[in-house]
Amino acid sequence: MPFEYEFVGCKKLQLQDLTAQGIRLYVQDKLNNHRHFAGLACDKPVQASALIDNIVRMSSGVFLWVDIVVRSLLEGLTNSDTVRDLQRRLQTLPPELDSLYSTMLRGINPPFYKEQASRLLQIFYQLNGMVSSLALSFADEPDPQLAISADLGPDSLQQVDARIDMTTNRLKSRCRGLLEVQKYYGSNKPDIVDHPQRPDKVQYLHLTVKEFLEKPEVWSELLSWAPQRAFDSNVACLSGLILRLKKTFVFHGWGRHVAGLLDSAMSFARQAEDSTAQAQTALVEEVDRIACLMFPPERQSHWSTDPMGRHHEMCSVRCVADHRPFSPTPLQKA
Repeated sequence: MPFEYEFVGCKKLQLQDLTAQGIRLYVQDKLNNHRHFAGLACDKPVQASALIDNIVRMSSGVFLWVDIVVRSLLEGLTNSDTVRDLQRRLQTLPPELDSLYSTMLRGINPPFYKEQASRLLQIFYQLNGMVSSLALSFADEPDPQLAISADLGPDSLQQVDARIDMTTNRLKSRCRGLLEVQKYYGSNKPDIVDHPQRPDKVQYLHLTVKEFLEKPEVWSELLSWAPQRAFDSNVACLSGLILRLKKTFVFHGWGRHVAGLLDSAMSFARQAEDSTAQAQTALVEEVDRIACLMFPPERQSHWSTDPMGRHHEMCSVRCVADHRPFSPTPLQKA
């Protein structure tokens, strides 16, 4: 309003007028590439054209809104929706992004998918968005004992692909596209690579998704889907980091990557002790066992004193190697 007041009478342009043709081309391209819509357009050309017109009109120039809406329509086309069904889908989707995100979350079905969506979103948020699909699969591992029982050494490429495919599909079905996997090819790779042959990164559909989820009322509802007595995101992240240490360290050797994983593991161990009111002794001892194997045997000091990391930030349990309690440094909760 201040701009409209100050510049009244001046020449102006509106974003939705500039982007309307681009949005129309995008919608036409996406829908026409679906064989079911091609058949509908031949059978009912006027109604099909009106559907595209309505999408352009309702978008108000917001490409992100269009992208989400088109995904819903493509899902309907796969379900053999008629043009009338597609119009009804369109009318049920609110024009505001926050309301659209709420509709997407409410659309998670069956109900037990909501608990799984909550787990994935909590883990991703706790890891601060720096995570590959492989790392997310480790943290979302359904077997709570795997972090301790898994062997030290990389999985086969077939096993890696199975994990990545499952995680990608679970994000689509559980999180309704709010989280998605960005794959990289050639020399274009993200900063964090857990497998050199499968570089990718999990990310929010858009930064506004993060802002939406961080709203107290939204985050509170999300937490209620996965009761704390059955799930703790700090424990899940700790377990996932242990598996990353076991399965990916050979691709990097000893260096910042492994040091960073050890540091993060100890931080999550401390946070898990706070959030569960219980020391994660078994998991911490497994971290120590792995680290002792990775460090050269001729070292005179314990690995936790290594200056590359901040490994003095350990939870208040005894290290299995020297049985001395560590003095924890207060950590800010994620």
